[in-house]
Amino acid sequence: MSRNPILNAALNAALSKVGAGDRIAVIAARFPAPEGVEVIDLALCDGVPSFKTTFELLMSQLDIDQITRTEELEKADSEAKSYIESLAEAKGAKMEALTYRQFKILAKSARFAVRIGEAEVQASVVLREREV
Repeated sequence: MSRNPILNAALNAALSKVGAGDRIAVIAARFPAPEGVEVIDLALCDGVPSFKTTFELLMSQLDIDQITRTEELEKADSEAKSYIESLAEAKGAKMEALTYRQFKILAKSARFAVRIGEAEVQASVVLREREV
């Protein structure tokens, strides 16, 4: 039996294919799906699953070297911004902030996207797997 804490089969399959330099988008429920990117939809209702839970699980399964968020997150949810930055620091990952428009463009380069139940559109990030 697998000890992996992630039970979603589609998410596990996608994670098993992540390679060095690949990007994974974690997008809020109301964030527009990146065109041409597979979306693994975990959203059940507002807040389920939460950004924090999903972010922590992905960070525990991946070796992330960069986290990109929107500049607007600071105004929309400063607590989430601080939380993301603290996990980035703990993992030794660089932080990058882009405008919402730039972020939407970056999300299109993701290997896949994980849609969560977070209602705040700005609570979306792009994670980059460490390059060896």
